[in-house]
Amino acid sequence: MEVKESFLMAIIKRYPSLRLDSAPNYLEVCGGPNCAKNNSAKLMRFIMEKYKVESGSISEKGKFAYKIGGCMKHCGKGPNIRWNGEVYNKMDEKKLVRFLLTFFLGWIGSLIINHTSFKPEGYTSRTWAYFIFSY
Repeated sequence: MEVKESFLMAIIKRYPSLRLDSAPNYLEVCGGPNCAKNNSAKLMRFIMEKYKVESGSISEKGKFAYKIGGCMKHCGKGPNIRWNGEVYNKMDEKKLVRFLLTFFLGWIGSLIINHTSFKPEGYTSRTWAYFIFSY
């Protein structure tokens, strides 16, 4: 029995956990109209330029697959991203970089955030690395 490629693509599109490419992580940016009003297009451009990735492909370093998706049903809190199946709200360029640094580097990422311009205004770290290296 032969299965048409279009049928397989429809199944893969319907179930986001199924992927053609292998990447350890998955980033999806909401492409819905309400997130677009909240600058999701700016976030999409930033991701494409910073991480050298197009929608539907894997980042240059192979750390994550990237996709511009449909509405994530968190319209009042946009722009939204989905990272490995979990939705994060009110995302912007700085928050995304902080999130990815912390995800990939753990406490070292927190240390980088604390001593660079990625530190949010009024933010105080509670990590051991911050206490050890800041005094």
